[in-house]
Amino acid sequence: MPSKKLTYRRNQMEWALWRLFSGGNFSDSEAPKVFLTRIKRLLDLDRETELYEDSETPHARYAFCESPPEGQGIDAQYTGFDVLCLAIGLDLLDSGFKQSEILFLLRHTRSSLKRRYRRILLHPPVPYHQLISSDRPNCPTYEEDGLLWADCRVYMTLSKVEMKEVFPMGRSGKGKKSPVIFSPKFYFGREALCKKLDELDSQRRKLLVIEIAEMIVVLTDHLEKAPLIKRGRK
Repeated sequence: MPSKKLTYRRNQMEWALWRLFSGGNFSDSEAPKVFLTRIKRLLDLDRETELYEDSETPHARYAFCESPPEGQGIDAQYTGFDVLCLAIGLDLLDSGFKQSEILFLLRHTRSSLKRRYRRILLHPPVPYHQLISSDRPNCPTYEEDGLLWADCRVYMTLSKVEMKEVFPMGRSGKGKKSPVIFSPKFYFGREALCKKLDELDSQRRKLLVIEIAEMIVVLTDHLEKAPLIKRGRK
């Protein structure tokens, strides 16, 4: 179910994100200023922050877009995938991540996240509905009431370290400026996620889990319905 529209304007992106995060409870209302400000700060910081020179892992130049607008007065265009990255960025912000940590993580994750994004669009879940396994033969399955159902949900897990001194590299007090965030892992279906949770122990005992497949489906639907509001000249 890839979107027919290739790109979206800033106001369409904001409209879709607000409806995703508000859960449709304020579907007829405009996004509050504080919500739009959160988005603006992430976008502005992404354009202003340089690449992480001390990172040994290749990463994208930007977290929320392939390239910035080419000049003043030019309305930025965002792909559905760019909007997904912003949605995840807002989730991380809501989970207590710093803005700089969000940029660091998403710049390093864009390529692997995009592969999952494309796969999910090919084998999407249907929110609030069960699908029999034959409807989604490429998805994991689970059994319930004697029937085999498709489990198209995809979970992204990650964790970060604030107390760097507990790791050898931080004991000297000369740790790197970049945050310590373990590479996100992706799990297809709840059975795969449960196996990961079984691995938690006394050393690694915390994990942030974000379900991204249903989020992609709902966000794509909102983007398709987002009205285009042309900016007026002042």
